[in-house]
Amino acid sequence: MNNKTLNKINILILLILSIIVFFGFAPFDNYLYNEQIKETKYNELIEDIKNNDYKSAINIIENYNLIDSFFFTQNKEYFKDLLNNYKELLIEETNKYINNQDYVSAINLLNSNQKYFKNDATIKNLIQLNNELHSSNNLVEYTEEIEHLTFGTLMAFPEKALNTNNYLSNYFDKNKITTNEFKSILNELYRNNYVLIDIFDYINRESITKNKLMLPKNKKPLILSFDNVSYKSNYQNLGEIDKIIIDRNDNLATYTTKKSIQDRIGYDNEFIVILESFINEHPDFSINNARGIIFLTGEDGILGYNTNHKNASNKYEAKKVSEVIKKLKSLGWRFGCNNYTYKDENSKSDLEFAKELSLWNQEIRTIIGDTELYAHPFGIKTNNQNSKVELLLANGFKIFFENSNNPKTEFLGEMCMLSRKEVNGYTLRNNSEMFENIFDCEKVYDHSNRIISFYDKET
Repeated sequence: MNNKTLNKINILILLILSIIVFFGFAPFDNYLYNEQIKETKYNELIEDIKNNDYKSAINIIENYNLIDSFFFTQNKEYFKDLLNNYKELLIEETNKYINNQDYVSAINLLNSNQKYFKNDATIKNLIQLNNELHSSNNLVEYTEEIEHLTFGTLMAFPEKALNTNNYLSNYFDKNKITTNEFKSILNELYRNNYVLIDIFDYINRESITKNKLMLPKNKKPLILSFDNVSYKSNYQNLGEIDKIIIDRNDNLATYTTKKSIQDRIGYDNEFIVILESFINEHPDFSINNARGIIFLTGEDGILGYNTNHKNASNKYEAKKVSEVIKKLKSLGWRFGCNNYTYKDENSKSDLEFAKELSLWNQEIRTIIGDTELYAHPFGIKTNNQNSKVELLLANGFKIFFENSNNPKTEFLGEMCMLSRKEVNGYTLRNNSEMFENIFDCEKVYDHSNRIISFYDKET
């Protein structure tokens, strides 16, 4: 090899080394640097999830493109926890936009996060709902009377509740419905274009006047309420749940002590959890985050917690149920009063009536906060006894509910009266015509669990 050829080889080697230095090492250094940043951000991400700061966690993922095989394989549980909780925040923010009729922002928010919830029916339905609301200009004023359905607590375990050996079976049959019936009613309501509205979207809580109610075209408003939601301790193991709880994942659930360990916690055996699941599947069933009204007594506690002043651990029980109340309020549930004992007010003297209101204020109002909502026990109003009405008004109640076969709202100066249709075994069988424009009683009737046939009419 001559000197001329050797010089050419040396020049080529120097050129290759220069290329490696300038175009090889630098990218490799950048790669190492980026991986170090990612590792740091992974740690920050996991800390945010542990601290329940789900928005910050999502921002880290977005800004540093952290969705890759490493995160999925090494941190599956963290990522699952993140998505479950971020979904709740996403729905909450979307509902705020919907409340302000800002459907474009709602759509943009949902679309930007859809990659995390590709197969999630709730998010898909929310996107569809907002697209419909935005594109069709379909909000119209509703001016007719509003239907209002009221229920007691449900027969969570009808095989036990309606068993002839159960001394309460006749009471349960007449005054309650089964979980199957409640689910069927919700499906019928949805199919018949009813939508849930919040009582304060209908009634102005300050002036006690009717608000202008705007709904999607062809939709009909509906209010749901639930009376005497206490879950008496002496009813335990007789067909109802024991209490409403919040599970380890911060979800609402039911708890029933006498069940086997694996069956004690339930998610589909009482109206609260059933309605929440239904709205998650059909978000367009709820307008402006509407849920229902839970009316409370106090003598037997509330939601399965013994808050009665005679109970030695009533303060602990009040603290526990306060967590459940807070969760329910955050979802859109409203609370009202059934008085302290669930008894016909006309059988009480003014003094007895005043004492009961005082107890309710001390034990229940301190937990749920102020409320203007009052449902007369059994839906029987006080026959306009002025002294009792004055007591109720003096205690802050302005919106009253009675039971009736026809929807009606009366404005009476500083107060108003709304009628409700009571749904139970007796009315399903004997007053089916009352519901004929809302749902088909025969269709929703739990023929497999009910002991009394739908066709046996009682006098």
